[in-house]
Formats: sequence, structure tokens, C-alpha cells
Amino acid sequence: ARTLTVPVSINGGVWFPDGRRLLVTGTEAGHRSRLYVVDLEGGAPRPITPEGARLQSALSPDGGSVAATIEGDAARIFPIEGGEPRAIPGIGQDDDILSWSDDGRSLFVARRAALPVRIQRLDLDTGQKIPWKDLLPADTAGLTDIGFINLSADGRSYVYSFRRVLSTLYLAEGLR
Repeated sequence: ARTLTVPVSINGGVWFPDGRRLLVTGTEAGHRSRLYVVDLEGGAPRPITPEGARLQSALSPDGGSVAATIEGDAARIFPIEGGEPRAIPGIGQDDDILSWSDDGRSLFVARRAALPVRIQRLDLDTGQKIPWKDLLPADTAGLTDIGFINLSADGRSYVYSFRRVLSTLYLAEGLR
């Protein structure tokens, strides 16, 4: 076990393929969230996106770039080692980035605006979306939304959470 002390409030993170770095979403005091690279050998976290990065982001399989959505802006692919980010063709404002495909040629994205939640595979060269899976639990009583979604690296397995609100209605007659 190793304790990392960083001047960033971390909201979540993933390991780089090399196992020596973390990609984290976090905030520094007085700033909005962004993505940082944290090296396990120490040093200050290195920001790789502008402020306003949402939690919906995905590290490429080779660890060389991250697909991220910035509040009020289009989703982009940011190179980890610096350089100009590039636009992601075909992605919409309502698309949440879930993960990269294991071949690095497409992203899995979800639209959460309605139920069922539709997951699509987005080709990064053409911007074409191919439906992959619609998520909806078998019992939809009280269902409010689909929450956390995680896909396996090969895109063959998935897990998700959902919220439901159930209540009981009592009818009383003849009360005075």
C-alpha cells in the first residue's frame, strides 16, 4: 500500500496500462474539475484537459490519449503527452462516453435522456454509430434512471446500476 498526497480533490480514477500512473478526475481549490495524470513516483498532478471536464471520460487502450467531455464544449480526444486535442466525429451533446473499444478504433457512448438507455459503438474515423445494447431492467416498477455503466475491455460484458423509487398509497375513506 502506498499513500499519495496530492493537492487535488479526486472524484475518480483509472490506472494507465503501465500501472505506474493514474488518470484522475479532480478539482483544485477555486477551480472546476479537470483530468490529471498522477505519477506514483511523486510530483504534482499534471492537468491534461481544460477545466470543466466531466466524469464521463475514457482512457485509450494504449494509454496515449483520453476521450473527454468538457462542460459547454464538444467532446474531444486529448493526447496524454500534450498536443492539440481533436474533435470526436458523430458525438452529440447528450452522449456520455463510457469506454474505448479494445482495438482503439471506436468509443462506446450512451444516451441517458430516455429509457431504455441506448449504448452505441461510435467509429472514431467515420462518426458512424452502431447500436450495441439497450439497457433496461426486467422489472421497471418505480425505475427513475440508469446510473453507473461499465463495459469489459472486449465489449462483450457489462454491468450497470439503476435507481427506483417505490411507495405505497393508502386510501382512507370516511375520516372526519
